[in-house]
Amino acid sequence: MAERKTIGEISVITDSETSYDNIGDIDGGFSSIELENHIKKYGHLGICEQLAVMQWQVWETVRSLNEAKQKEQSVSVNKVN
Repeated sequence: MAERKTIGEISVITDSETSYDNIGDIDGGFSSIELENHIKKYGHLGICEQLAVMQWQVWETVRSLNEAKQKEQSVSVNKVN
């Protein structure tokens, strides 16, 4: 199995005792040093490609949820009529 090293992360806030953090907020990013070292050694394309895949996953999930919501609303309207 391939060894992995984390150079960035995305996290969701699940609990907070502060007024400036809201549950469900997303934060994260790259370690500047790790990102710089990776780009120097391997280039930026792999990172950009993976970010694009992750962004596609988000939008595909949003699309799927919206489609399911529209179907539910359609069923509700049909039951009323």
